[in-house]
Amino acid sequence: MLINEREKSMTRKEYLKKKKKSKRRYLAILKPLVILTVIVALSIYVFNQLKIYNKMTELANKVVEESKLIKTYKMYFMAKPYTSEQDNILYYYMGADESRHEIPAGEGLKNISKYDNFIYGIKENSLYRINLTSEEIELVVEGNVQDFIINKDGLFVYKYIKGDKTNTGLYSVVNKEETLIISATLHKITSDENNLYVIAEAGTTRTALKYSYDGELLATLTNKIIVNDLIVSEDYIYYSNKSDKNKIYRIKKDGSDNVVVTDNSTLESRDVFDVYNKHVIYINASDKNVYITSEEGEDKILVENNVKMLQLVDNMLYFSLNDKIGIYRYNLESNELEKITSARIIEMICLNK
Repeated sequence: MLINEREKSMTRKEYLKKKKKSKRRYLAILKPLVILTVIVALSIYVFNQLKIYNKMTELANKVVEESKLIKTYKMYFMAKPYTSEQDNILYYYMGADESRHEIPAGEGLKNISKYDNFIYGIKENSLYRINLTSEEIELVVEGNVQDFIINKDGLFVYKYIKGDKTNTGLYSVVNKEETLIISATLHKITSDENNLYVIAEAGTTRTALKYSYDGELLATLTNKIIVNDLIVSEDYIYYSNKSDKNKIYRIKKDGSDNVVVTDNSTLESRDVFDVYNKHVIYINASDKNVYITSEEGEDKILVENNVKMLQLVDNMLYFSLNDKIGIYRYNLESNELEKITSARIIEMICLNK
């Protein structure tokens, strides 16, 4: 009896030992699988967290960039002084700093324009430029200067010499050497990447003409009317037609497809209309409100106020008012209006970049 029990007991021990061995073998196989599963799970978690982080970072950067676009803007403008002793003052304004800086060398300039690191302007019928780093001024073209344009193709200056029609016209200026390329009395000059565009006066008419940069006449764009101002866009030329109550017309650059595009008349001064996504934004001469042309056929009021000049940069419309001191900005995408700074504004150059 004792022998049988011992045998049974030994058999049980062997069974437990065998079972223990089998369990160890199972655990030896299971352990790497568990570790692998944990590693995979952690990898997926970390990947998802990185993805979320990158997405949040991207959104945050986008918000920052959009905020910069909305709140940061640069501007150069001429303003009337508050005392009669000083001529018109040139200021630099940075929206992010909410401060403006006077550039003394620019006192008395008009027709200001920025190119590279210089501000160009006319003073006492001569063309000057100011180095924006040193703020020093230098003479560029002396005498008889009425207007100018400067771009990658060079500097072009309109000179009006009283009593001398032969030498009145548009000059190309290279290294201070002046070459007459268009002999005519001009009312306006502008350009695009390929050509020059002018309004030439002849008798009782003002005609829009297209020239090459070396002075070759390429096209007569209008006939027997008085053109007041013109703007060159990517596909069209827009001009104000004084012969039709100063309404704005659109014409292709080859002189075809000449059509009126506004319901109302605009002012005769500079900086009173511009083009936004093939829509014309303009100051209505009768009520001084700002209108925008509409595909529905009727021009709509954009800014209801006594506006005297405007300038469009990207989707931002800058303007000043007749009866209030200040420069205002209207966001054409968000329809938000804000006052930028107080100034008795004469003219401005607005930059969003």
